[in-house]
Amino acid sequence: TAAARRRVPLSPTACLALAEWLQQHPDMPADGFVVPKYKMSQSRSGSCRVHSVKYDTPMARVERPWKEVKAIMGLPKFRMHDLRHGRITRAMADPNISHATVLALYGHSSIEQSLNYTHLQDAVKVAAVEAMAENEAKLRMVGTPEAQSKDTTDTIH
Repeated sequence: TAAARRRVPLSPTACLALAEWLQQHPDMPADGFVVPKYKMSQSRSGSCRVHSVKYDTPMARVERPWKEVKAIMGLPKFRMHDLRHGRITRAMADPNISHATVLALYGHSSIEQSLNYTHLQDAVKVAAVEAMAENEAKLRMVGTPEAQSKDTTDTIH
């Protein structure tokens, strides 16, 4: 929406896909929609063909084309929105990605909104508990004769 306009960097894979799309559609105007309204069909050989592209009209609904793409590619049943949930879950679990970055990338106004998208996996929870236990053990060692004989920068982070 106009209120939610923001710049979002694209991954190298997305850039390659966009470059391929632009090569296949050299008549696309500079102000055209990246996901315009179009029709898609499957040839007898099984390849997809995009036709009747209206660059000045955004795709209104993605459910039908998404269903067609999944069928052509033999993908399992899942919603396109599930991809967003999965990506936000991985981003929120990544210690190298700040929560502020997740908010900015996905257009969320609060951390609570981002948390509604996350589905922490058991492995992530187990790793967090193990990390907390390791840190607690290191803190208990501070002040012990063993810790005093070692460089404490190795035991406390």
